[in-house]
Amino acid sequence: MNGVTNDRFRLRPAREDAAHSRLRLTAVVGLLLVTAVWGATFLVVKDATEGMPVFDFLTWRFALAAVVMVAIRPSVLRRIDRGTLARGAGAGFLLGMSYILQTLGLQHTSAAVSGFLTGLFVVITPLLAWALFRQHLSLTAWAAALTATAGLALITLSGVSFGSGRRSP
Repeated sequence: MNGVTNDRFRLRPAREDAAHSRLRLTAVVGLLLVTAVWGATFLVVKDATEGMPVFDFLTWRFALAAVVMVAIRPSVLRRIDRGTLARGAGAGFLLGMSYILQTLGLQHTSAAVSGFLTGLFVVITPLLAWALFRQHLSLTAWAAALTATAGLALITLSGVSFGSGRRSP
């Protein structure tokens, strides 16, 4: 098969294997960088909200993000219709409440615990689909949920305790 490898269902030249490996490595490095930045934001937000009220911080944060997004893609504004605006308002309300509650909660707990709880939403989503909508979850999905929860706990938590999250003076 001179220079050709079988990659499950299709054949491709061996020289593409190197390109495929580089692409895969780039994807993994990118994912690790995004994860590191995401994790670091909990510390940044915790520090920022010690010197600024939560609602002021979130207003500035998302106003700046909106300005940057419109500066990058101003044509998007012309495509907004009533349906898009209504769905966006609903999703925006839910997302906004989530950010408000998360940021308020971050004032009463560590950045690691906040990151752990936020990361659990990735795990909870398929479990909610199973519980609320009776969507079938494969054994692999259940195993992935347990593995992700254990992994989140290992990298973020230094022990387990229960309470209101309020620190003693």
